[in-house]
Amino acid sequence: MFQYGVSSNPKVMDGKPIPHIVVDDTGHKEVSDYILNHKHYEFGDVKTEWGRAINDSNIISLHITAINPASIEFSINFDARIFAQAIDHIAQTRALYLQTGTPAGGKYSILTSPALILEVPDTGFCTIWEKRYRRILEKKAIKNGASRKAAEGVATLAIQQTRSLWRK
Repeated sequence: MFQYGVSSNPKVMDGKPIPHIVVDDTGHKEVSDYILNHKHYEFGDVKTEWGRAINDSNIISLHITAINPASIEFSINFDARIFAQAIDHIAQTRALYLQTGTPAGGKYSILTSPALILEVPDTGFCTIWEKRYRRILEKKAIKNGASRKAAEGVATLAIQQTRSLWRK
């Protein structure tokens, strides 16, 4: 489980809004330990790769493999129907704040948890995602009563507006 939000810091990426993912670390303290240990290092070696679940095409995974300062491998699974904006935000900014927390009453306790910025370079995913994202938005518009033609316009406008916010 995770929560998605947005963080901005004038000292990071010129203050652009960066996607912020808080991962539930219950039973997975190794991710928390990795982030905590990483704060003592300015840089690390991390490989990220987007993929799709074999048994469910709606699940998009961001696979993270870290080598330095510690070795760890894990994935964050996004249901594209629910977290399409989060996926697009990460794909467009090519970065993400990663933080862990423990859910309490539907919210995460993160005030004392360190966060880490990961670079998520485009490895060909953006081209595939562009079409998929548009289809997801069009389906939502049609479900809300738009005609097919109007849904195309709604999707285009939604993409333009959200991406313009991320470029500021």
